[in-house]
Order: sequence, then structure tokens, then C-alpha cells
Amino acid sequence: MVPSLLHEFKRFGNRPIDSRAKASVLVSQSSEFPDYDFDSEAPCVPREDRDTLAIIAWVAKRYARLDGWTLSKLTHLRDTPWSKVWDPQKESKIIPNDDIHKYYVNLVDEYHAAAK
Repeated sequence: MVPSLLHEFKRFGNRPIDSRAKASVLVSQSSEFPDYDFDSEAPCVPREDRDTLAIIAWVAKRYARLDGWTLSKLTHLRDTPWSKVWDPQKESKIIPNDDIHKYYVNLVDEYHAAAK
């Protein structure tokens, strides 16, 4: 979660976001995530990488129509990376990238198993 973006867009609630973030929000991201290059281009998947494109299509088909609240609930389910760090009695913690990676690799493995 990027706190500056959360505060920028929370006013939309469960409605579609219909405006862009202010420049000041985008600048503050760099201090929240000093190792991330926000000026880099979005990654592009080569057409030859059919496996990755199939996974992206599967994710889009499964989740694209869900609203933000539903997506948030899905990411906050038990045994998700978020649930491992959440403690309502303590300040928020950063979810380790390794936990996120393992969780989503497992989902991709489930995708492959279901596709067989």
C-alpha cells in the first residue's frame, strides 16, 4: 500500500476513480519507496511469451470486473501476505517482497494445475 495514494484516492470510496493523482502525490512516492523507479516505463510482455500472456488474460478475466472493495477483501483474506503482517494493536508493517512473491507464485502454480 502506498499511503500517499491511499489518501489521494480514498475519497472515491467504492466509486470508479475518475481523476489522476496530483504531482505532489507522485513525488512523495519516491520518498516512500526509494528503490523504485517511478519514471520507468511499464513492463511489456513479448507476444512470444504465451504463458505469461495467458496468465495475464486469466487474471484479467477473473478480477477485472471486481470493484476496489472486493479486490481489497480478497487481498486481506486469511493466509495472504497482508494477513501475516496485520496486527490491529500495532502500526502497519511492510509486507516482505519474498512473501508476496511466494504467494503469487503459488497462485500461478494453481493456474497451471487447473489449466491441465
